[in-house]
Amino acid sequence: MPTRYALFILLVWVMIFLVLSQTLPGQTFADKPPGAGVNIGDVLKVAQLATLRVSMSQAVEGKIAGYTGGVSAVILASGEAVLGVDIENVEVDLDEARKTVRVTLPEPKVLSCALDINKTHVTYIGRSRLWALMPGEAGEAQLIARTFAQAQERLRAVASATEHVTAAREQTERALRRIVEGRGWRLEIVWCM
Repeated sequence: MPTRYALFILLVWVMIFLVLSQTLPGQTFADKPPGAGVNIGDVLKVAQLATLRVSMSQAVEGKIAGYTGGVSAVILASGEAVLGVDIENVEVDLDEARKTVRVTLPEPKVLSCALDINKTHVTYIGRSRLWALMPGEAGEAQLIARTFAQAQERLRAVASATEHVTAAREQTERALRRIVEGRGWRLEIVWCM
């Protein structure tokens, strides 16, 4: 939870910096007039808005089985997925009379997903029946590669759970509200499913 909070605070500061740093040539953001309105285009220059980081550590088992035996492996997989919103195709409607920004956003999704190779370890490799008699690796390298891929897909599935998507949506709303409402505008967010 502290990692999520730290990421959220960092994201908010980055977004604020992006908005405030859009100035005229020769100006600093401190010189930007206080009455300058929100420019949602400043926010949209970022293609993706990452709002939630999900970590996972889990044992993942993989097997290759044949008629005369098989090989199995267990890895302790540690990894991280980042959820957020792809904001390239958002719809933005500005109502300057009401000082309202209406933003239509796509549902949050997994933006990146990766195992931490320094923390992911093979904890067991075993052969059964006649495969135990085979010299060499007996398919172990392919099994380990397949098990790593399964672990990455499991991480993606865990990160895509409804609870994480909901948390990413809430954090996206908070980040955008701070930027827009901090400039004196009202924000309406519509989520596309």
